[in-house]
Amino acid sequence: MDAFRVGASDFVIYSVYPLAIKALFNPVPTNLHSAEELIGYHGSTNGIDYDGGYLFIIHKYVDRSYHRWLYFDPLNRKYGFSNPFTFHDYSYIEFTCSLLQYKAGLFVGLGINDDKAYVCEVS
Repeated sequence: MDAFRVGASDFVIYSVYPLAIKALFNPVPTNLHSAEELIGYHGSTNGIDYDGGYLFIIHKYVDRSYHRWLYFDPLNRKYGFSNPFTFHDYSYIEFTCSLLQYKAGLFVGLGINDDKAYVCEVS
């Protein structure tokens, strides 16, 4: 893996706590320690290249869906995550399906309340 860079679509988030990433074709370190704040979160979106690593959106359902950005850099064995957030104020289920960077924009495919679907541009 240090001889070349794998693409974000070459691996998936297998577990968020403890953080375990599974590669489709190449070995990826999976014995990273996780913050307890990530307990109960699951992988949602594909990863995209971001700042030398990969960016994902993960989610957790409590009284509604909450999301976090998850940054993962397998080569330097670093990760980080954002505070929890929601996309819409009045939804109870939000399921992020895809993440895409196009030109200067960042877009999320998102299902809402089991009856709507959106492509949202996020900053």
